[in-house]
Amino acid sequence: MNLRQTVILVILLVVTIACDRGPSLVTKNMNLQWEESESGWQLSEVSLKSGKDDWQSFGRALGSYTFLYAKERPARTNDTTIYTNKGTAFPEEIYTYIPRTWERAISPVSLNTAGEAVVFFPTDVQEKGDTIKFWQQTDKAHLEASWWADNALETIHVRIKLLAKQAGWFSLASPTVSTLPLPELEWGIVPGYFQGKDVQLNLVQSVAYGQGLPDIPYVAQDRTVTTPTAILEDNNKNTLSVIAAPGQTRRLWANDGDKHSHRDSRTGFSHRNRQGELSPTAYIPLLDHPDAQLEVGDSLSATFIYHLGSDGWFPALRLAMDSVYEISKRLALKENTQSLTTRIQRLLQYSLSDQTSFWQKMSFQNQPLGAQSYMGKVVGAEGDATKNSDIGAMWMMAKITNNKELIADRLPLVRNFKLLQQEPDADFFQGAARGQYYLSKRQRWVEEWGSHIEPIGVTYYTLADLSNILLFDPDDVEVRKAVQQGAERLLKWQQEDGSWVIGYDHQSLNPVYTDLQDLRPTFYGLMIAYQTLGEEKYLEAAKKGADWIIENSINKGHFLGVCGDLRFVNDFATAQTAQALLDLWELTEEEKYREAGIKTAKMYVSAIYSHPIASTETRTIRGRNLKGWQYTQAGLGFEHGGSIGSAASHGPILLSSHVGMFVRVAQLTGNRFFADLARTATWGRDAFVNPETGVASYYWVRMDQGAGNFPHHAWWQVGWIMDYLMAEASYRSDGLVHFPAGFMTAKVGPHKPYGFTQGTIGNDSVSLIFHPKTVQGLPPSTDLLMAKSTDNTSCYLILLQNDTEATDLSLQLNLQDILESNNWTSSVWDDEAKTFNPIVENKKKINLSILGAGIRIIKCQQQTS
Repeated sequence: MNLRQTVILVILLVVTIACDRGPSLVTKNMNLQWEESESGWQLSEVSLKSGKDDWQSFGRALGSYTFLYAKERPARTNDTTIYTNKGTAFPEEIYTYIPRTWERAISPVSLNTAGEAVVFFPTDVQEKGDTIKFWQQTDKAHLEASWWADNALETIHVRIKLLAKQAGWFSLASPTVSTLPLPELEWGIVPGYFQGKDVQLNLVQSVAYGQGLPDIPYVAQDRTVTTPTAILEDNNKNTLSVIAAPGQTRRLWANDGDKHSHRDSRTGFSHRNRQGELSPTAYIPLLDHPDAQLEVGDSLSATFIYHLGSDGWFPALRLAMDSVYEISKRLALKENTQSLTTRIQRLLQYSLSDQTSFWQKMSFQNQPLGAQSYMGKVVGAEGDATKNSDIGAMWMMAKITNNKELIADRLPLVRNFKLLQQEPDADFFQGAARGQYYLSKRQRWVEEWGSHIEPIGVTYYTLADLSNILLFDPDDVEVRKAVQQGAERLLKWQQEDGSWVIGYDHQSLNPVYTDLQDLRPTFYGLMIAYQTLGEEKYLEAAKKGADWIIENSINKGHFLGVCGDLRFVNDFATAQTAQALLDLWELTEEEKYREAGIKTAKMYVSAIYSHPIASTETRTIRGRNLKGWQYTQAGLGFEHGGSIGSAASHGPILLSSHVGMFVRVAQLTGNRFFADLARTATWGRDAFVNPETGVASYYWVRMDQGAGNFPHHAWWQVGWIMDYLMAEASYRSDGLVHFPAGFMTAKVGPHKPYGFTQGTIGNDSVSLIFHPKTVQGLPPSTDLLMAKSTDNTSCYLILLQNDTEATDLSLQLNLQDILESNNWTSSVWDDEAKTFNPIVENKKKINLSILGAGIRIIKCQQQTS
């Protein structure tokens, strides 16, 4: 072949390649390229820009389409017995809350075995403007897919329309853009269900506990998928995610009236496609959902959003939550009807009423004790279970309010309750808590579920609760002795590798729940012991326990919960782990604990609902006209989620203990997203507050019905709201306002008490106080914290604007009882000048403005004659 012939051949080859090259969608950071093959139009390239000019492929480009078809509606339950990794049937018969949700969790639709999967590459394509359209005919349906790019969001969208040619049940799967070989997988997540790198062969571990990615194409349902997305990350930190476009998940209240539709899951999400390949996949609608049923000629449609990123799974999750689902939108729409400060006032009033709080005075071993009735299920109870919840909040409010009733009538009986709760005998259980609950009729202490004692119960009910009491009363010798015994018990129970077992049977002393590892912040108890007792051995043991948790829990994305009635499925203990690691970092200044704490906080973001988007649409709910932003689940976290957690039936909870921790993470990292999440959970949630008692309902489904079976939750509500306000004061003032925090509350999350020692405002040493009625004129959007100088001559008003809009304040001050004088001067902190500037006007009436999400600090100083 001569040179001329060679050149002609090369030119013809280039022209042929150019002609075969199909349509493409390109943004500045993403590239999807199609080409025609014998099977149809396939994706030949799926790439993203991971640097200035560095384009990288993600996985193996594919471009296949799938829809599911069933002639009859698939079964919604499954009576197949599933076994734990120890070969025992799951769940055990004693767990009355789990079976129904577990049957749904292993239904044919969830296991992705229902119906027939029709898989194809489209044969027809057309480019029209910025849209690429594909068509395909099958014997069951005609499909049309329209693709386009959203350059503002850096996403690619596809809208699929299916026209039924046969009657039956249809579900559209998001096209498989690319598949990721298992060795290239760094992380996978379906928010609310599971996350991690390792593939878990045992279905109980992966589906019930979220510990590892299922080795099947399991479909998670949107009632507990907190953000409607599935994300895969490769070894280069590149990510591919699919997101269901807003408006396609279940409606919370499909119709006006008393019946919610939270359980009516409409969409599903998986880390694998139907063929079992690693590829983020969404299903709309679920094959057993009523919308899936079509007659000949009927149609259904679904819109999917794809994102390719280069910074790992968390920015991909944030994009879905913040950019697509606009979770922060609620902050601008919401309107407060009462401030958080007012809620604390009302909660305190409720908690000090024997009638509303169900306060009970009892005795044990001829010693008086007091607690609140617990009307939920407790094994062995006959309506006589009692419990105390937030010990730190009780002692905090006694200190900062100087409430005589709380100090004289409640605290002594609660102190007795806590001391008598501990095992005194010098045996295997000495120092541990006998149980969370006291059964007053039979004078017995019991756990919530089962007959065992857990090491983490020592952390909660001995070390955290009693050490919080010691912060306010450090000279209590009896309490200190109980803390010492608890510390020694936890130390003796720690295993050689730094871990603990779940619990020990009361009778045999053998470990229980051996199919599970204690992936909870049990090590935090030894941190408390070190801070309270000062012995170095406790800190070293705490570090050993934390190191084990980092290796076996944090690095794997595996967690475990603390709620015995749900067999410890992962819950708010994850948020406590984040705070415990950050506290350990502050104690030791070892960077690995800071990094692990932030990483855990990011994973806990996946426990926060982001859908549906807040709106002004009005729905009549149980006789009240409520707007979408009032009843949306967006911003709320669950008690426990996944396939069998309470969120599956009851939705998220209003007890938002995590929000103070999120604000602290925002302050630590400079990432405001965490603060916005905290505010979305907190601001304007009045639709869930009982108008008569001021107590928020626990579960979302109860709306404003109040404490219900859990009157003791009011103390936890006091605790988390105060923790949030204190965290915001520090965050917004850039540390100018600082108060030392106590130890995390038992069980429900990472909030802490304050007021046991002096804090600082600038260079001034101050004590926290709570007397909000001394300031009049505060709108519902503005909250008030107060402090007093150690010499009692100055009072500080810390104003927090919990709204996105600025407001003008006209405050009437009545501080004479606090300052013990009717003569004072007022000044306001100037952040630029770093000083207090005098207010030249009436000392009892102050006018000023405060920015949205802002802070103003007023200093009122007693004048000497």
